[in-house]
Amino acid sequence: MGTKTIDGQCYVRMLFGGAAMLSLHAKELNALNVFPVADGDTGTNMLKTIEGGLSAIEKESTESIGEFSKQFSRGVLLSARGNSGVILSQIFAGINEVLKEQDYADVSVIADAYRQGIEKSYAAVQNPTEGTMLTVFRESTEYAAQKMNEDSSLEDFLRLHIEEARRSLAETKHLLPALAEADVVDSGAAGYLYIAEGMYQALEGREVNYENKKKKTENAVNIDLFTRDSVLEYGYCTEFLLRLTTNKVDPDGFEVSRVTTLLKELGGESVV
Repeated sequence: MGTKTIDGQCYVRMLFGGAAMLSLHAKELNALNVFPVADGDTGTNMLKTIEGGLSAIEKESTESIGEFSKQFSRGVLLSARGNSGVILSQIFAGINEVLKEQDYADVSVIADAYRQGIEKSYAAVQNPTEGTMLTVFRESTEYAAQKMNEDSSLEDFLRLHIEEARRSLAETKHLLPALAEADVVDSGAAGYLYIAEGMYQALEGREVNYENKKKKTENAVNIDLFTRDSVLEYGYCTEFLLRLTTNKVDPDGFEVSRVTTLLKELGGESVV
């Protein structure tokens, strides 16, 4: 029959399932990490980001999916690490814009929430690059959402979402020269797929099998690619939180472009 609606408690179990699956593959994702910088930390950054969201959840008796969504969304934002973590936080920020007003969510609400995740994440990136987590999340969401009808279940949505995400992920190596050269898929997109798979398993009541799901890392990070003669130009990620105060600016009228323009002028290559 399938699940027609979920409450906050179910949503939290799904988020924990996503984190569990991601944790099993964190080292694998680190090894895949060649874009935008081959610093081998995508798995770690995404895991720390989602764990920050989960630690912000207060296990009170409420069943409201909106309340848990707000807590998780704020947690991942404040804990976002690296480019992949920040984009992941924006996906969940968009999802939260729909879920925050709901006590329960059916498949139409979830589909709308995921669509808002597309809008929010793309809007947050100054120069969205196709062949990344953005592409995989967008294509898998659009594919699953358009196939939903009044008889569809949450399992139907996530199953189709994951099927398309796998296809889209395989295509990332053909969209980005850096991935094609290394013959790997995008690490952030792969990390998102693992989160989606873990959420789907949790929705179905399955537990992640830690022993069977562990994979050996075939591609170790080649530290010899960076030598004492290498030239490093902005080859690292920097995250900061900006608190606006009323005695200095008008917070309601502040335009974030004032900050992003400055960062781009300083040479920022992937401003989110």
